[in-house]
Amino acid sequence: MAELKRNIYLNLAGSVAPILLGVALTPYLWSSLGAEKFGILTLIWAVIGYFSLFDMGTGRALTYKLSAAHLETRGVRSEIVSTGLVFTILVGAAGGYLVSVAANPSLMKILNLSPDFIDDALLAFKIAAYGAFLTTINSGIRGSFEGINMFRESNINKTLIGIFMFVGPALSIYLGFTNIWQATLVIIISRSGLVLYSLTRLSPYLSYAGIFRASNYISLFQYGGWITITGIIGPLMIYGDRFIVSAASSPEMLAYYAIPQEVLQRLLIIPAAICGALFPHFTKLSPIERKVGYKSYIIKIFSIMLALCITLVLLYRPVASHFISSNFSNSTFYAFSIISVGIIVNSVALVPYTLLHALGMPRVTASFHLLELVVYLPVLWILTQKFGIIGASIAWTLRVALDLALLHFFTAKMLNKFRGTVQ
Repeated sequence: MAELKRNIYLNLAGSVAPILLGVALTPYLWSSLGAEKFGILTLIWAVIGYFSLFDMGTGRALTYKLSAAHLETRGVRSEIVSTGLVFTILVGAAGGYLVSVAANPSLMKILNLSPDFIDDALLAFKIAAYGAFLTTINSGIRGSFEGINMFRESNINKTLIGIFMFVGPALSIYLGFTNIWQATLVIIISRSGLVLYSLTRLSPYLSYAGIFRASNYISLFQYGGWITITGIIGPLMIYGDRFIVSAASSPEMLAYYAIPQEVLQRLLIIPAAICGALFPHFTKLSPIERKVGYKSYIIKIFSIMLALCITLVLLYRPVASHFISSNFSNSTFYAFSIISVGIIVNSVALVPYTLLHALGMPRVTASFHLLELVVYLPVLWILTQKFGIIGASIAWTLRVALDLALLHFFTAKMLNKFRGTVQ
C-alpha cells in the first residue's frame, strides 16, 4: 500500500507543472495569436496527443504484461520491453506517414480556415505528423516505465511532455516566430530530445533477445488490439468535438469552446494519476482486495473532483475576465459549467475502466466505446449546430455519463462473480 501511495503522489506531482503552465500561458498564447490561430494550435495539440493510438495499444499492454511478470527475471522483462519498443517504432512510422498524407488542402477547407492561415496550418500539420511518430514511441516508453515500477522516470517524461506543449509555442512567439508551424516545430524538437533521454533511462532493459520472435508480438497485439480501438475512439470522443465545432461553426468559435475544455480536461490528470498507479496494482490483487479497492477509489476520486470543479466554476467568471476578457468569460461560463459536470463523471469512470484492463479485459471497454461513438457523433453534430458551444458541451457530458453507466454496471457484475484470472 505504501508503494501504491508513493506512485500516486509521484503521478500527481508530475502532473501539476503542466496544469499551472497551461493556465499561466493560455492568455499569452491567446492574445499573441488571436482566436483563429489559437484555434488551429489546439487542433495541433489534439493531433499530437491523439495519435498515440498508433502504438496499437502497446503502451498499455507493456504495463499489463510487465506487471504480471513482476516476479520473473530481468531477462524476461527485458524481452517484453524490447519487443514492445520495436513494435511502437514500426507502427509509429506508419502512423506518422498516414497523418502527413491526411494533412492536405482539402482538410484545411473542411476546417473552414481563413485563406491567410491555410499555408501556415498545412505545414504545421505536416510537422505534427512527425510528432505522432514520437508520441507513439513515447507511449511504449512510459508503458515500460510503469510496468517495471519506474514511476519517477515516467513522471519526468510526462511532466516535460506537458510543459513543452505550452512552453514551445510561447517560446516561439517570444522569439518573434508567430507562425503555427514554427510553434509546432519547437514542440517536436523538444519531444525528440525527451524520447532519446528516456531511452537511455530504459537501457538496462533493452536487449536483442526476443525481438525477432513472432509470438512476442502476437501476445502484445492480442491485448493491445482492443486497446487500439479504445485509443482511436476514446480521444476522438474527447478531442473530436473540436473538429466538429470548427466545421459546424468556425475556428473562432472553436477557441471559445476549446479553452474551457482544455482547462477542465487538465483536471483529468488527477484521476489519471491515481488510476495510472492503480493499474499495475490491481493486476496483483486478489478478487476481494480488488472489490474493496474499487469502491474506495470511486468515492475518493468523486469527492476530490467534485470539490475541485465546484471551486473552479465559482472562480471562473472573475479569473477568466481578468486574464482574458469579460466578454470571453460571459460567453463561455455555461459551457464551462456543463463540461465541469462531465469531468466529474469522466473521472469516476476511469476506475472501472482501469480495473477491467487490469483483469485483462480491454475488449469490454473497447466494445462500450464503439457503442458510444455511434450515439455520440450525430448527437454532437445536431446539438452543436443548434446550440453552439453549449450544445457541444451537453453532448460531451451526456456521452461520458453513458460511459460511466456502462463501465460501472459491467464491473460491478464482474466483481461479484469473479473467481479466477481472465485472459
